[in-house]
Parts: sequence; C-alpha cells; structure tokens
Amino acid sequence: MKKYFVIVLVFIFDLVFGQGNHSTINVVTLQNISIPDSSPLIFQHVTEVKNVSITLKKIFDDGTFKKVSHNIKYYQTPNNKELIRLTNQYHGRAPSVMFTLSGSILNPGKYELEFSLNSLTDFKKPIHIKTKKYFVIVTLPTISSPEELATSYFYGESIKYSFAMNELTDPTAYSYKIFDTDRKLVIYGQGNIINLDSILTQSNLIGKELFIEGYYNNQIIHYKKPYQNNDGIYSTNWKIKIKKPQLNFYTIWATNNKKNKKLRYISFFNERSKDFMFTYVFTKKVFGKVEYVFIVPNEFRILRVESNPANFLTQSIKRSKKGPIYSIKLSYNKNFLYNRKWKDVELTFYYVTPFENGIKTIKFNGRIHK
Repeated sequence: MKKYFVIVLVFIFDLVFGQGNHSTINVVTLQNISIPDSSPLIFQHVTEVKNVSITLKKIFDDGTFKKVSHNIKYYQTPNNKELIRLTNQYHGRAPSVMFTLSGSILNPGKYELEFSLNSLTDFKKPIHIKTKKYFVIVTLPTISSPEELATSYFYGESIKYSFAMNELTDPTAYSYKIFDTDRKLVIYGQGNIINLDSILTQSNLIGKELFIEGYYNNQIIHYKKPYQNNDGIYSTNWKIKIKKPQLNFYTIWATNNKKNKKLRYISFFNERSKDFMFTYVFTKKVFGKVEYVFIVPNEFRILRVESNPANFLTQSIKRSKKGPIYSIKLSYNKNFLYNRKWKDVELTFYYVTPFENGIKTIKFNGRIHK
C-alpha cells in the first residue's frame, strides 16, 4: 500500500526575494501545512507569469539527491488572464500575485522542495524568481488509542473503535469502509470512530471474514503506536470475524444428549417444570474481568413442542420474549398419570435460529411422578 504525505505550501513573493538558508518543515503522513506561516512577502508589478517549476528531490542518507515524481500543483491568484484584465484596468499598473502549492509525496523520508518561475513586470523586464529551498521531513503519525481491534467478535456485541491520530486533527477528513469476503462494500462511515454495532447484528455475516479500512482524506493511514520505541509500522486496515454465541436454556428438565444421561424426577404438579427459557450467551473481558452477555435475536423462535408419549402435552403453549430471554410455558394433560405413579417422558423442541440453517431440535427428558 502506498504511503501518501500531503503538503500544502503557500508562497507570496516580493520583487526582491533573497535565497537565504533552507527552512525545515516537519510533517506526518497526510498532515496539511502552510508556508510561510506569518508575514508573507508579496510579488508585485507582475503582468505575466511563465515557466513555473516545482522540483522535489529525495535526500538519501549518504547526502545524495534524486529527483522524484510528484503530484504537487500550483495555483496562481490572479491567473494570467486576470492579470491582463487588471493591468489594463489600472492603466498598465500590474497587481500583486500569490501562489499556492498543494499535493502529496508518495514515500516517507527527507526531501528538498523547490519552486521557481519566470515573470514579466510592468517595467517590461523579465525577472527569474526562485524560492528559498525547503527541507521536508515526513514521519508517521501516532494513533491516539493504544488498543487495536480484535480479530473476532461475537454476534450481538457492541463495539466502537477510534483510529484517530494525534497529528491529524480534521475530523471531517476521516472515513472508513467495511467489506465482506468478496470485497463487496457492506458499510461506509464518516469520522474516525468505527461503529461495528450494525455489522454484529447481521446474522448472514456470521463465520465470514470482514475487512475494515480507515482513511484520512481518502487514503489509508500508516502509523505508529504511542509509547513505542521500535520501528513498527501499522496500517488502518483490519480483518475480523463474527462468531456465533452459544444457545443456553433454563429448565428443571434434563437434556437428552450423550453427555447427560442422568434421569431427572419431575413432579407433575410442579408449575416450574412447565417453564423453559432460552437465550444466547457469550463472554467478554471488561477491565480485565469476565462479563456474561445475553442476547436473543429476533429471528429465534420455537416452532412447536412434541412429547413422547404424545398425550403428555395439550395444545396450549404460551410463547413470550422479554429482553434477552425467549420463554415457553407448557400445559400438561391432567389425565396423563391416571392409574400411574410415574412415566418417563421425552420433549422435543423444534426451533429456528439465524445462526444455523433449517429447523433445529433440542430434546429434554424426565420421569414424571405424582
């Protein structure tokens, strides 16, 4: 990925502009600067500007120079056409001219920037003007937060992450994009805070890799971390994966699975035995402590409940959802234990969930007694 270093340079010249010593400009990636920053000189009595030249040279450690390509452009105010109009308007007296340079440098390091031009004054004398040269030293910005995005998050988590840089202070220049595995744009956001909340509630993205890119002036940022003494370079692009939480349930019945073969004795008259609560749960660390988070997606629902023997249940089943809990209340056939002391029963719940395809089942068992 290319590294961009934006520089905005403002030059205002007088007729006599001394060469002087080099001035040094220290900037970071994508940071806007202005030169000079106070008391600019004015280039007066100009009727025409010719042969504008912008030269950028990379300075190597051995002191050698190499001319490099760039996209730095100049902007002249007023332009030559306007200069002619103003000169005629003032009966041959030419106005002052200001030049603005803006653009970018593609690679980090040390550079020498030089701006020159030829002009014609109202004294009919051509004058060659060359700016004093500038050293431009480009370094990496520092990210404000030492934390990084994790490589995975659970469905239903609430995550916001800031990739603001200490030196890049224009909040309107930040933006980010989130792409799916096929590089299809999922979300575009403005600002330096990446909001993953809407992504982490899209069940169709579970198990898929997502790619996040953060921008400043539409460019990827290469940065360093605070309190870092090494030369590590990081970029505002990340890869994350959305994990599904685990289905949990609350009931006095035993689950009918290979790991749990214990027989659960359940009183026919115990009202609590009719209640089943379902939720999804995941854990996360907050300030070093583990917290449990409970959620139930809107798409989760119990379709039906069957019993074996079939005459154990009536058709009266109540469903409700409150917060992160999906509840089922069953109704027993009051004649089920007629002339019996006990009977083994198996319940099968049929449900749908956004985390898995098709209709799923979960079984419970118990020995029902009076």
